[in-house]
Amino acid sequence: MSDPTAELEVFLAGLAGRVKDIALVLHRLDRLEAGDGRWLGEFVADQSVRFDAAQEVLLRAFGVVSDRINWAILQELAAHETCPLGRLAGATGLGRFALVERLNDLVQVGLASRLLDTDSAQVTPAGLALYRLVSYCSQEVSARAADLLGRFLGQTVRPPS
Repeated sequence: MSDPTAELEVFLAGLAGRVKDIALVLHRLDRLEAGDGRWLGEFVADQSVRFDAAQEVLLRAFGVVSDRINWAILQELAAHETCPLGRLAGATGLGRFALVERLNDLVQVGLASRLLDTDSAQVTPAGLALYRLVSYCSQEVSARAADLLGRFLGQTVRPPS
């Protein structure tokens, strides 16, 4: 990855869009008979409430992708522009029901999208950015740990070329 900052920006923009989408759904519900229509204005005005919502969306995304099976699904989606569910099932070893539930988790947090007409899925820009960020960080942690351990052993560890 050449610029992790750019990937971070894409990821943050995707999650901000998710907060906006959820807020607009709640705004629509608030304007129905039971609500007074003021919820969205109050949400926008209250930094603490917005922060809590943003943190919830962020932590849920991290929680979903931290599961090894969900990570395998995201990895497969990141490798293909469009991925049929059959390919995802083969890559994960999951049956259709379990796969769809896992995929729905990724969709719900804004990291994947379902294409119902073709029975396939795609990674979102936020999902691809998160995949690339985690991959980059994993490579960095691995290289730095090798360096630290090499120093402990009195060896020089060469970075992979």
